[in-house]
Amino acid sequence: MYDLIPYAPAERLDNPATGEVAEIETSALADGGCASILFTLPAHAEGAPPHFHTSYDETFAVIEGALELRIGPALERRILHAGEYAIIRRGAYHAFRNAGATRVTFRTVASQGRSFERFIRAWYGLGRNGDFANGAPRNPLHLAMALDAGDINLVGPPAGLQRVLRRALARLARLSGADKAVTQHWETADV
Repeated sequence: MYDLIPYAPAERLDNPATGEVAEIETSALADGGCASILFTLPAHAEGAPPHFHTSYDETFAVIEGALELRIGPALERRILHAGEYAIIRRGAYHAFRNAGATRVTFRTVASQGRSFERFIRAWYGLGRNGDFANGAPRNPLHLAMALDAGDINLVGPPAGLQRVLRRALARLARLSGADKAVTQHWETADV
């Protein structure tokens, strides 16, 4: 007889500020392994601006619709349709958006997923709390903490300078108590 493993439904996170939905299928908070998150972006959603990560790789696999990726030093445009995927290695520039008139659903798997998952939990939590304006957190301290937690480096400014600035703002957030608006969405104490 086979031991049955109970099905655990994905944890759903909604961001009413952007209309996006994230469903955490595999959490990496406990063990730091891979995180698997199913995303749904509404029509014409901007997604993420050009950025890169230094500590993890990401895989984008489209389930429904079409996802526009921009990848590499020249941020070359690539459209992924249902059944197609792309692997983005750490350090590689990338951006994504839904340029289509219908929603897109895609799965992202992040190696060393704790950072990625913390960012997603903070981003969607801040959106649910009404802390968004123009698609990003209003409070620069909240923005810095989320970006720092997720190892999100924007294309353009030197990565070292970004890291120093993010960490200084995150420290200021902790000293002022503003960090609680972000950390309340993380489920571990080792922030």
